[in-house]
Amino acid sequence: MFQLKSDTLRFRMRSWRGPLLSIAAGLVTAALIIVFTAKAPTATLAAFFKAPFSSAWYTGRMLNTASLLLMAALGALLSLKAGELNLGGEGQVYAGGFVTAVFLNAVCPQGLESVPGPAVTALIMLAALLLAALTGALLTFIPELLALFKKIPVLLSTFLLSLATIPLIDAGIGAIVRKTGGNLLSTPQISSAFRFTRLLPPSQLNASSLIILVVFAVVFFWLYATRSGEIFRICGLAPEFALYSGFHLRTNRAAGLLLSGAFHGMTGFFAITGTYFACQNGFYSGMGWNALTISLIAQNAPELLLPASLILAWLFTASDSVVLTGNIAGDMTSIIQAVVMLTITIRFVAGRKSRSLFGKAGRRDS
Repeated sequence: MFQLKSDTLRFRMRSWRGPLLSIAAGLVTAALIIVFTAKAPTATLAAFFKAPFSSAWYTGRMLNTASLLLMAALGALLSLKAGELNLGGEGQVYAGGFVTAVFLNAVCPQGLESVPGPAVTALIMLAALLLAALTGALLTFIPELLALFKKIPVLLSTFLLSLATIPLIDAGIGAIVRKTGGNLLSTPQISSAFRFTRLLPPSQLNASSLIILVVFAVVFFWLYATRSGEIFRICGLAPEFALYSGFHLRTNRAAGLLLSGAFHGMTGFFAITGTYFACQNGFYSGMGWNALTISLIAQNAPELLLPASLILAWLFTASDSVVLTGNIAGDMTSIIQAVVMLTITIRFVAGRKSRSLFGKAGRRDS
């Protein structure tokens, strides 16, 4: 038993080595870019690494961003574990946030004097969460049907459906703005009764982060401590073995894709009720792709989802903070982030030379 645990620990450590080295290489590259482009390299570099911890606002913002990325990354990881690749995360997050804002405003508009009691509020919030999850799942159910009956690769259909969904939601927000007479491309703000409590004022960190941590623990436990989770992973990792072992391969793959959409939709719910309080045009931007990057980092070691989310959130917060100093151009932060993303994902691409992920994601086994 001791030998088995030692072998398992060594295997997990080998799984961590590649992602951690990739992240370290990305951060070193970012530091070199700052050194060669900033007006005051030493001060800018120090600010880059220290700013996210310099105040409660920055720290809370970083932790809040990390929690939203973690929720979306769970969705992306579940599709990968099922042997599929969901590229529609952006549209699914946006759709989940949109239906959340519309539903909560319909139930209790902002400024209404009769605010529901705690029990009723909790039920309404749960209904909004389920609605957001179902919306995200629907946007993956359609690609699943297309793959099943038309043999269209899931990675293609999820991406195209997301591209089609985003302008439709933009139009929906525009129609609401014209109807309510608003000045911004945003739905009206939800009632304060439906907003999660702030944990570290004046930052955006709120109680939804604690719920997301619980969800992460539950998903991790299911994947690695239950028989159904083990079968789910086997179906994604070794589809031929799963097929000849009598496992429901297609059912597990479909479940992984639907869960992926549902988790992205719930990310939209948490973003609206905890951070933005309204569905703003473009609030989802980058969230789906960053979550996919995190899931690629942690594909073989899901426990790395949490540190990877924190590192990316720290990167985004640090990049924004150094722009405020005026020592680096705003465009350079996008370059820094892009270089880091490229560095930490190139390991994944290199590891797939012998077995293309795109071919695997598009293949449907009987």
